[in-house]
Amino acid sequence: MDNNFIEELLNHPYEEKSIKSLRGEFWIEEVFTNKDNHIDGEIRCGIHGDDLLNGSVEIHIDIEKFKNEHHARFGYLEVPSRISNHGIGTTLMLSVIDIIKAFKEFYSVGETVSVSGWLSTSDKQNGNWNKSVPLYEKIGYLANVESYFTIKNDENHYTAEDFLRISNDDGSIIYLI
Repeated sequence: MDNNFIEELLNHPYEEKSIKSLRGEFWIEEVFTNKDNHIDGEIRCGIHGDDLLNGSVEIHIDIEKFKNEHHARFGYLEVPSRISNHGIGTTLMLSVIDIIKAFKEFYSVGETVSVSGWLSTSDKQNGNWNKSVPLYEKIGYLANVESYFTIKNDENHYTAEDFLRISNDDGSIIYLI
């Protein structure tokens, strides 16, 4: 994603805009729509040569909130078990961070942007947290951005290890970009 793509997206509200690229052994497709200055997007990623199986993640940017409150969200990171542990989740989350950086540059936002993703207790109960929480922490290290976890109704910041050990409630992963 670059400034030209963002400009196209902003100049054509309600039109779906997409861009495809390769990142190492993966293909990536980014699909975005500008709905009343709310950018809703989905990033899909799969192994090059296999167009049938892919993982995906959503990204949501309220432009005014992004520029003034320095906040954005992502959600629903999903990677089918047949292709998990191949780097697709990592590639998707690094793409989310790259997109936030592109929007920061486009809007000349010098302040840190907080990007949050929801962690539901239903995912804890089905065992998904055991994979996703360490992955989210790893993404912060790989992208060289600060990250921490929060628990609903609790102002403290937690590491992945502490979050997994302590939390019995919904929470969030926060990246500071």
